[in-house]
Amino acid sequence: MNLTEATMKRPVTALMIFLCIVVIGFISSTMLPLEFFPEIDAPFVSITIPYPNSTPEEIEQEITRPIEEVLSTISDIKRMNSDSSDVASNIFMEFDWGINTDVKTIEARAALRQAP
Repeated sequence: MNLTEATMKRPVTALMIFLCIVVIGFISSTMLPLEFFPEIDAPFVSITIPYPNSTPEEIEQEITRPIEEVLSTISDIKRMNSDSSDVASNIFMEFDWGINTDVKTIEARAALRQAP
């Protein structure tokens, strides 16, 4: 008798085994120590500037490009992507792993204050 036949002949037993596995898995996952789930500081900074009732071209020319020029002065930028839509400008900056993003966020805010 293979596993499929045994499951079909004894569905209650198969259901109980499945429920036991699920309960043991749930209990095990709640009892895992915290160090198995480390806090990861992802090296990304995202900036969204809302500007409703406009065209993407206008947002790109008036907001996105000047902000990109100001933000490009921040050191250690690995990649910068931007997106201009009809409601907002989104700028995404990526840094190398190990960079303190809190410091880079403060630098980005300071750079945005200097933007025209």
